[in-house]
Amino acid sequence: DRAARTAHPAWMRLPAARAAEPVRVLMIPRAWTIARGHFAGQTVPVSMDLAFASPPGEASAYYYPRGAVSWDHARLPVPVAFGHAATHEPITPADSLHFWAAAEAAMQADGVRWFTPAPEGMPGLHRVMVRIDHSIGASARGGSHPDGNGHLENGTVLFLNPTVMRSPNVVQHELRHVLGVGHTCSWRSVMAAFTCPSRMLEYEPTEWDVAYLHLLHLTHRLQVELSAPYNLREALAGERRLVLGN
Repeated sequence: DRAARTAHPAWMRLPAARAAEPVRVLMIPRAWTIARGHFAGQTVPVSMDLAFASPPGEASAYYYPRGAVSWDHARLPVPVAFGHAATHEPITPADSLHFWAAAEAAMQADGVRWFTPAPEGMPGLHRVMVRIDHSIGASARGGSHPDGNGHLENGTVLFLNPTVMRSPNVVQHELRHVLGVGHTCSWRSVMAAFTCPSRMLEYEPTEWDVAYLHLLHLTHRLQVELSAPYNLREALAGERRLVLGN
């Protein structure tokens, strides 16, 4: 009975040489009940078809652009520093207050302390650097890089000018890019692409944003802890082939 299923089917094609080996698959739920934050207790339907749907004009962009890749749970909260030495304009204490007020509002919505302030000179790549950069060709850009072991590191948030840096929804949007999610038009979202219908754009995280981010982070954590490499993309294939008939 498809209606009674609590998880999406998983579909994958393995080489013949691995046919006799154990296969670890994380089953992705069809609904997610938010456990903490502003939306605690609310249940959101989960669809990998929606999560991997490209916004108009962004053919290779998805809400889960790298699959189950996120920051190492053991390293949360991720240190965030202002790159005063390389910024194109000074980042003032007032700029910092606006930035952290927006970041704090998003973390309260999520119920997770993703980030914490840090000094600029903190060594290592497990941090996020924030700068003003006049050359980025957009109002803001945020992101991070995979470290080769399935974790994210070396996050960056660039703002075109201090005015953009003081915009709460821009700060929250770019910090979510740092956490590993991309654009979507599949639900009302602070991550809506500029090509989405205006009704899909929200100025703070919605319950859908929170649920799908929690799902990503837990899937990433379990993928590493259980050595289970088959998860989000296999659930996408299962949903599209076995449920939607694509």
